[in-house]
Amino acid sequence: MKAQTPSAISILLIIMTAGLACGVSQNTPTPAGPATSPHSQSSTQTESPSLPVEIQPADQILLNGNLITIEPNQPLAEAIAIRDGRIQAVGTDDEIRAYQGSDTAVIDLQGRTLMPGFIDGHSHTLAFPDRKGRSFEEAQETAVRYGITTVNEMWANQEYLDFLMRVEKENRLRLRVNLFPSYNDGALDGNRKTILLKTWFPDNPPILDPTRRLRIPGIKIFVDGDVSAARGCWMLGEPYLPDSPALQNGYCGTERGDLYLSQAELNEVVSQAQKAGYRVAFHSMGDGAIETVLNAIEHALDGQPNSTHRHQIHHSSLLRPDQLSRYEDLDIVVAVRGYGDFCNVGFLEPYFGVERAAWYVNRYALPNLNIHAYIEIDFGWTVDPDDRYSQRSLDPIMGIYGIVTHRFVNRDGMACEPDPLVMRNRIGIERALEMLTLEAAYAVSMEDHIGSLKPGKYADLIMLSDNPLSMHPDALRDLEVWMTMVEGKIEYCAEGQEGFCTGKPKSASTPPPELPASGNLALNQSVTASNSLTENPVRFAVDGDESTHWGAGDGPTQWIEVDLGAPATITEIRLLVSQYPEGNTLHILRARGETGNYSEIHRFNQPTRDGDWLVFQPGTPLQNIRFVRIETLESPSWVSWFEIQVLGVK
Repeated sequence: MKAQTPSAISILLIIMTAGLACGVSQNTPTPAGPATSPHSQSSTQTESPSLPVEIQPADQILLNGNLITIEPNQPLAEAIAIRDGRIQAVGTDDEIRAYQGSDTAVIDLQGRTLMPGFIDGHSHTLAFPDRKGRSFEEAQETAVRYGITTVNEMWANQEYLDFLMRVEKENRLRLRVNLFPSYNDGALDGNRKTILLKTWFPDNPPILDPTRRLRIPGIKIFVDGDVSAARGCWMLGEPYLPDSPALQNGYCGTERGDLYLSQAELNEVVSQAQKAGYRVAFHSMGDGAIETVLNAIEHALDGQPNSTHRHQIHHSSLLRPDQLSRYEDLDIVVAVRGYGDFCNVGFLEPYFGVERAAWYVNRYALPNLNIHAYIEIDFGWTVDPDDRYSQRSLDPIMGIYGIVTHRFVNRDGMACEPDPLVMRNRIGIERALEMLTLEAAYAVSMEDHIGSLKPGKYADLIMLSDNPLSMHPDALRDLEVWMTMVEGKIEYCAEGQEGFCTGKPKSASTPPPELPASGNLALNQSVTASNSLTENPVRFAVDGDESTHWGAGDGPTQWIEVDLGAPATITEIRLLVSQYPEGNTLHILRARGETGNYSEIHRFNQPTRDGDWLVFQPGTPLQNIRFVRIETLESPSWVSWFEIQVLGVK
């Protein structure tokens, strides 16, 4: 399976979106019984039509959703059926209702987005949680909370491997683990020599059984350092600058850095591992280390395709332009850093000079080559896992945000502007989603079992707070995981989403009317307010996420103002109330064009409570409106809105 280009996937999504209503699901029969409305509000078990003899009833079906399947032949769907922990069918609501039996749990997703669970292609998520005072169980809980259903753990000594074997035997693994035991240590000894561990390999064969929660598909080899006293330096093709901080600090064993294994040694071990059925994952930072790895892979393959063995290079931190063609010629599987501070790559110039420092961003050309590429999160319990904006963030959503926008979020919550060098290689959202699902599954030969929503695969999936395919890239950072399922079992459910996790109706206010085709013009637009709490910023009022809210942090009088970006025709304004306790409120809607003064267009003077929708529809559409302002003059609580929607056309 070769990686599709982003343009091909985008075109296919457009075609499938247009034809979804008349599409055919994968391996799903013609529905039996009368058709049912795709917008049914029931989320409990209901009476179902008789099932054809050849169809086994599903354990659960999820209807009326927005499914991103990561399958090129059926990229979008509405519903899914699950039986015995595996996906039974994917298709339209009517097609999936054919799998409903008397004991089938039926969940109405009410338009929520489902997609395959995230696969962390380079992880240290389960190793060393005690560094931050966490237990192994807490590490698993943190992972599933972020929507991670599989981790490819890229380090293990014998003690850690034995621990995971015991945890699997005790049925305590809540997610899938593909372990790469360490052939050598990631640090040098006192004589600056590599430390051989030879964990598991070469004395044991790989574990490739797809039904096991713990697999050992490959080994990990450290090829060079990371510019530190214990680990040494990146291995370069040409020497560091004479006054480089790495040389001045004494980090490097030679003027070109530290190569952990010679070319001959690496050739031998890679050939030996390949013969035994292992793939090799290489920690490879400098261009000299990368060259050594490429030579070793080419030597081991000896003309065979890498699609059989799937050797992979991680990091590729200083990748020479001429090496890109060798990645493609050898069909290398690559791990690419998703989120990090790439707003200024000039910090490397004192080490390598201007020309070589620019190579730091060449890794972002790899996902657009005709090779398999996946996102490496590389979290390692050196930071708080709840710190989403850390350079070592555990959150896969930050990996998506980072690789698509190339932005980094500072401690003040503001995103920096990416370095122009990084922006030469743009990566689309569709490709980013592949890199956190199906591509990471391919790296461990599990693409037939996980990584996409397809009949026969494990029911490892997540529910998101919004549809990433329709969001502005800058808003991706606000995306949240609301539910995580592994093998058909709910492993995490966000507060307030219990109705979608249990099959019970969600207790909430009556939803507002369906959005008109013209859409919500306020979504992710510029917005200002009289005051905002740090934890509830004003942008939360227009982020499309009904679980977040802007909070003024004080009582009335308060105001919030939305700039629609251009003059528009307004057909409706909808406000989702965030208020406790309930009581009488007075809100004034005002509007104006690009110039001139505000005019009052409506007053809401009524009792309101948390979760109510206030809807204003003018008798005739309002013309040439650029700014909409909501002023709150009376309220029994601090002033706050879950969501502000302005419907119309520009």
